[in-house]
Amino acid sequence: MKFFEGIDISTKDFSTVLSAPHRHNYFELLYILNGEGVHIVNESKFNYAPGALFLLTPEDVHTFRPISETKSCIIDFTSTLFTRRRGSDAERAELSEFFPRLEYVFQQYRLARGNLLEGRKESLLLESLIKQLITEKESASVYTDIIVQSVVFLLLQLLARIIDEKSTTPTGLPLKNRVHEILGYIHEHIYSKELLKIDGIARCFHQTSDNINRYFKKETGTTIKHYISQYKIKLAESRLIYTDLSVAEIADELQFTDESHLNKIFKKYRGQTAKAFQSSHRG
Repeated sequence: MKFFEGIDISTKDFSTVLSAPHRHNYFELLYILNGEGVHIVNESKFNYAPGALFLLTPEDVHTFRPISETKSCIIDFTSTLFTRRRGSDAERAELSEFFPRLEYVFQQYRLARGNLLEGRKESLLLESLIKQLITEKESASVYTDIIVQSVVFLLLQLLARIIDEKSTTPTGLPLKNRVHEILGYIHEHIYSKELLKIDGIARCFHQTSDNINRYFKKETGTTIKHYISQYKIKLAESRLIYTDLSVAEIADELQFTDESHLNKIFKKYRGQTAKAFQSSHRG
């Protein structure tokens, strides 16, 4: 049953027999409610127990090797969520804060291998949120949609923080809090060209443009402008692969000048145009 457009919530039981390797056509959060065993993702093996949380992408092939009967909660984020076209301004307003967190979590998934909650202080809160989602599924009411939307949004915020804290500098050291703040600002305003100008970012953090760019490059190994371009290309890639949006629509959404501009920047960073990339994946 769908509670919020683009999100499916379900529970699934696994016996003690090895399940067949498979992949999904969407992004998935998988939370272990009961049972123990091994979760195999792309040939990497991760032990699981109640409270383990895994993030899976359409590229991941996974299977379970349960030691005891296992029950999981599965939250599927379908391709609908990667299409920001909506029927009304009210719907766009409701989702304006949801998308940056959603996209950031999925774009940074390479930092999220294995059990995301291992050793994390947020474990009890995440457990409570996921059990609330299951409760909403089992007893849907007039309030269900807004409750599910709010719970999933909070869940994504927590996951974004966990992934942030897994991030490191080019030297392997953890990123400092101020860099996290700058990255958070960029992700939050990625659809606003004006708010992403270096002068505006510098003013927000009470710095000069030169100082904030110098600091950002020292801590991350790249400039703010380069990071923004790379992040937009990652977002474009997701849309090219997982949605039916045209290159022109993606260019407009991500505030490139036009389709040609997106193709030019995409080719600079990926070695082929956005159109060619889309054709190869759809083929």
